[in-house]
Amino acid sequence: MLSTALLLGPIVALVFVLMSFFKKPTPPTPASPAQNLAQLNITQARVGDALSIAGAGTNFADLEFTVDRRNIDESGGLRWTEVSGLYENRRVTLTVHDDDELQVNGALDPVTPALENLGVTEEDLAQLDEQQNSGNVVEYEGKPFHYEWSREVRHFRDGAGPGEGYYAWQFREESGPRELVIRKREGQAFQVSVERQINPGDISVYRA
Repeated sequence: MLSTALLLGPIVALVFVLMSFFKKPTPPTPASPAQNLAQLNITQARVGDALSIAGAGTNFADLEFTVDRRNIDESGGLRWTEVSGLYENRRVTLTVHDDDELQVNGALDPVTPALENLGVTEEDLAQLDEQQNSGNVVEYEGKPFHYEWSREVRHFRDGAGPGEGYYAWQFREESGPRELVIRKREGQAFQVSVERQINPGDISVYRA
């Protein structure tokens, strides 16, 4: 028995040596592709990045700001991003929808209208929400804006936390590039923003 064990020992060792020799080496894990910082788009913008929008600033200069907020909104199965910062001591915001195609709207105007500038009241908004009728119209600066939708939205500051709810109404300018968005948060006054569609190609993102 002892002689058999002594003979088997070298044989077993030889088998393990041959197995390790012929074993295929494990291929290295492929490295993640490096992010091209020279070609970042608005969907990749994060807090601290510098943004420049061609021709959107005062006197058609480039509008430039540093991102200090990146929030997420959700409603009805849709999800979009708000990228915001200060330009000429006022807050500007880009709303980024990246669903079937990339769409960017910008609230860039220096003047923010009040609810009475639209000729509507809180009661009018309640009726618009009840009717859900795209034939309803409000006017701003003498131009008609058609009702698109109204619903509750969940807002996540910095894209985290439990979020907070607000109610929103959206109207689109007839034969124009602008939208009116009215927001109502609990315990706060109605907020109106004028947004216009921006070509994503006109936005440059510079990593901090």
